[in-house]
Amino acid sequence: MSVRPITESEQRQAWGAPFTSWFVLFGASQGLLTHLRFNGATVQGTWMPNVTSRFTLPFFVLGGAAIGLAAGVKFFGDEGLRRL
Repeated sequence: MSVRPITESEQRQAWGAPFTSWFVLFGASQGLLTHLRFNGATVQGTWMPNVTSRFTLPFFVLGGAAIGLAAGVKFFGDEGLRRL
Protein backbone atom coordinates (compact mmCIF):
# COMPACT_ATOMS: atom_id res chain seq x y z
CA MET A 1 0.00 0.00 0.00
CA SER A 2 1.49 3.30 -1.10
CA VAL A 3 1.24 6.35 1.11
CA ARG A 4 2.19 9.79 -0.16
CA PRO A 5 4.43 11.98 2.01
CA ILE A 6 2.94 14.85 3.96
CA THR A 7 3.74 18.20 2.38
CA GLU A 8 5.13 21.21 4.20
CA SER A 9 1.88 23.14 3.82
CA GLU A 10 -0.06 20.27 5.40
CA GLN A 11 2.34 20.25 8.34
CA ARG A 12 1.94 24.02 8.81
CA GLN A 13 -1.82 23.71 8.60
CA ALA A 14 -1.78 20.91 11.19
CA TRP A 15 -0.14 23.39 13.60
CA GLY A 16 -2.85 25.96 12.86
CA ALA A 17 -0.89 28.31 10.61
CA PRO A 18 -1.26 31.24 9.94
CA PHE A 19 -3.33 31.94 13.04
CA THR A 20 -0.78 30.37 15.38
CA SER A 21 1.91 32.73 14.07
CA TRP A 22 -0.30 35.72 14.77
CA PHE A 23 -1.03 34.45 18.28
CA VAL A 24 2.73 34.03 18.96
CA LEU A 25 3.39 37.59 17.78
CA PHE A 26 0.49 38.94 19.84
CA GLY A 27 1.66 37.02 22.94
CA ALA A 28 5.23 38.29 22.60
CA SER A 29 4.07 41.90 22.16
CA GLN A 30 1.79 41.64 25.17
CA GLY A 31 4.67 40.12 27.14
CA LEU A 32 6.84 43.12 26.24
CA LEU A 33 4.11 45.55 27.30
CA THR A 34 3.62 43.63 30.55
CA HIS A 35 7.37 43.80 31.21
CA LEU A 36 7.37 47.57 30.67
CA ARG A 37 4.33 48.05 32.91
CA PHE A 38 5.78 45.74 35.60
CA ASN A 39 9.01 47.76 35.77
CA GLY A 40 7.45 51.21 35.35
CA ALA A 41 9.28 51.86 32.08
CA THR A 42 8.06 53.48 28.88
CA VAL A 43 8.52 52.48 25.25
CA GLN A 44 10.67 55.54 24.53
CA GLY A 45 12.65 55.26 27.77
CA THR A 46 15.11 52.63 28.89
CA TRP A 47 13.62 49.14 28.78
CA MET A 48 15.77 47.79 31.59
CA PRO A 49 15.77 50.37 34.39
CA ASN A 50 16.92 47.97 37.13
CA VAL A 51 18.59 44.59 37.66
CA THR A 52 15.30 42.70 38.01
CA SER A 53 14.17 43.83 34.57
CA ARG A 54 16.98 41.81 32.96
CA PHE A 55 15.18 38.68 34.11
CA THR A 56 11.60 39.78 33.53
CA LEU A 57 12.09 40.82 29.89
CA PRO A 58 12.84 37.33 28.51
CA PHE A 59 10.45 35.73 31.00
CA PHE A 60 7.46 37.83 29.93
CA VAL A 61 8.25 37.93 26.20
CA LEU A 62 8.99 34.21 25.85
CA GLY A 63 6.14 33.32 28.20
CA GLY A 64 3.68 35.37 26.17
CA ALA A 65 4.92 33.77 22.95
CA ALA A 66 4.58 30.29 24.46
CA ILE A 67 1.03 31.00 25.62
CA GLY A 68 0.19 32.35 22.16
CA LEU A 69 1.64 29.23 20.55
CA ALA A 70 -0.30 26.93 22.87
CA ALA A 71 -3.55 28.81 22.29
CA GLY A 72 -3.08 28.83 18.51
CA VAL A 73 -2.38 25.11 18.31
CA LYS A 74 -5.19 24.32 20.72
CA PHE A 75 -7.85 26.30 18.87
CA PHE A 76 -6.70 26.09 15.24
CA GLY A 77 -4.60 22.92 15.06
CA ASP A 78 -5.83 19.57 13.77
CA GLU A 79 -6.12 17.84 17.13
CA GLY A 80 -6.92 20.95 19.12
CA LEU A 81 -10.54 20.97 20.21
CA ARG A 82 -11.00 17.20 20.17
CA ARG A 83 -9.13 16.91 23.48
CA LEU A 84 -11.27 19.42 25.38
